[in-house]
Amino acid sequence: MDTVIDKIITDVLLEYAKGIMESIPANLYTFYRLEVGHRSVTIWTDNVFAAYIEFGTGTSETVVGGRSAEEYLATQPQEVRDEASPFFITGRGTIPAQPYLFPAYYKVKDKIPKEIDRRIQQYFNSIR
Repeated sequence: MDTVIDKIITDVLLEYAKGIMESIPANLYTFYRLEVGHRSVTIWTDNVFAAYIEFGTGTSETVVGGRSAEEYLATQPQEVRDEASPFFITGRGTIPAQPYLFPAYYKVKDKIPKEIDRRIQQYFNSIR
């Protein structure tokens, strides 16, 4: 039974992760990897430029034509700010924030546990 439940969890996580990956801009898509673990799925890249595009750089004084990292991150949850902080180094950058990965995640994050519960319940109902 644990094996079936593990598969249900992984399948749901993988489905949603693939949907999130669809939000990645085409020019960055090849840099991202999808890693499946035990009851987990991780989307990651070691290309730091992706973070600069996601979060932006600089301040409102240095970025023209969009929101700076400072402006964008001020409106984000702590976990996003924590992910971005290593990339906000000098505050003199000029890249506007173009968020894609975190917004896609937040759009589905509350749906994932509900879908897992629904499918597990469906499995239990099928073995009665």
